Parts: sequence; C-alpha cells; structure tokens
Amino acid sequence: MFEAKFSPAAERNKDVILSVLRDVLPRSGDVLEIASGTGQHILHFAKALPNLRWLPSEPDESYRVPLHNIIEQAGLSNVAVPTDLDVLEAWPDITVNAVIVANLLHISPFATVQGLLAGAARVLLPGGILHIYGPFKAAGEFTSPSTVSYTHLRAHETGRNL
Repeated sequence: MFEAKFSPAAERNKDVILSVLRDVLPRSGDVLEIASGTGQHILHFAKALPNLRWLPSEPDESYRVPLHNIIEQAGLSNVAVPTDLDVLEAWPDITVNAVIVANLLHISPFATVQGLLAGAARVLLPGGILHIYGPFKAAGEFTSPSTVSYTHLRAHETGRNL
C-alpha cells in the first residue's frame, strides 16, 4: 500500500512558483510537470490555472500511485493521470506548450539536467516554455537561507558536496 506523501518545501514554494507561472505560461494548452512527487504543486497550479491541461509525471511508483489517488480525489478535470517518466529514459511521444520542474536538479546528477534539456527540447512546441525552479547560486552564494540549510543536510546525508 502506497501512502500519500507531503513536502514542506513544496508547500512553502508553491505560491512563489505560481506567481511566476501566471506570467510565463500560455493562457491555454498542455503543461508537463517533471517529477510531480507529492502532487502539491500540480494540484495547486491546476486549481489556479484551470484553462491549462496539466500532465503530471513521476518515475517513482511509491509517489506515482498516491499521486494518482489524490488527483482523483481532487476531482480536477484539467489534470491527467500521472505518467511514468524518467528524464534519463525515453520520453512519451507528446507535444506540450510548457515543461515545468521544481526542486529536482539540485539533488540530481548532471545527467539529469542533460536528460531534462534534451527531453524538453523534443516535446516542447515552438515557442514553448521550460520553467525550472530550484535552489540556485548567484555570485557563488545560495539565493536563500533555506537552500543553504537544505543543501548542507543533503551533503551530510549523501557524503557529497552539493
């Protein structure tokens, strides 16, 4: 049995991301979310932007199954069934107006970045948008205190310098 999951980080940043998406996404069309995880982002965005069709994806079955359940429970007609998509493998044969990803690239190997860029280039329609949200550095420094704390924790857990 797979249980629904919750991400405090997703809860904290969903409104910040939405404020940007409102400005950059088209008024209608299809949006593919990479690594939908808990579903907190996609459900929040789908409620706020009902003229878009949201396509969640998640390679981890322990997240994808509960994600499917919470999408059904939410009763949103503009959110599709989550697809099993790993950016390092073959992408579905689709075209979309936008690809979004949040909180993935900073905890992934560089091959994930390369897979995301290559896959997005294949599925995006001309003029499409790739929106990436995550902890970035500016002038060699992390852009938020929470990113510094999270990155230090992940570095300790993984034994890697992130």
